[in-house]
Amino acid sequence: MPRKQDMWTHGTSVQIQDKAWETKAFREGHSTRVIPSGDNNVGWLHFAIPTPVMVDDPPLKAQSALLRFGAGPQASIIHFQVFHGIHKDAIYDQKVNYTNKDHPIEVPLTKQPVIIGGIDISIQVLFTETAPKIAYIDLIGAGIRFSS
Repeated sequence: MPRKQDMWTHGTSVQIQDKAWETKAFREGHSTRVIPSGDNNVGWLHFAIPTPVMVDDPPLKAQSALLRFGAGPQASIIHFQVFHGIHKDAIYDQKVNYTNKDHPIEVPLTKQPVIIGGIDISIQVLFTETAPKIAYIDLIGAGIRFSS
């Protein structure tokens, strides 16, 4: 499938599910740094991806999910999900073990639906320590690669 378009959202737009983590999120011009609360070392982070629904014919399909992040040695992404529109079932749902990266990760989507609604990328993060110098994740951005 020929690549048609990539759509990204910046890391500063991340939504943090655990309210205790929200108080420990630091948004800067280049990313959002999240560190764990003392109470919870596992939590979900969500990216709402700008989604072109009507571009031209043939309609767009979600080809792969993209993520760019950095992490301390005591942080890793342990679950990666992609949701489409109002559908409650993820079009991609996988346990993973992503550690520190300084380049985008591209995850091919096994289901590639025709796009009729917004797309969300959700990641579950595990911190094995709570010390902020080693237990952090820097969220730079997330996106979707579209094809026709």
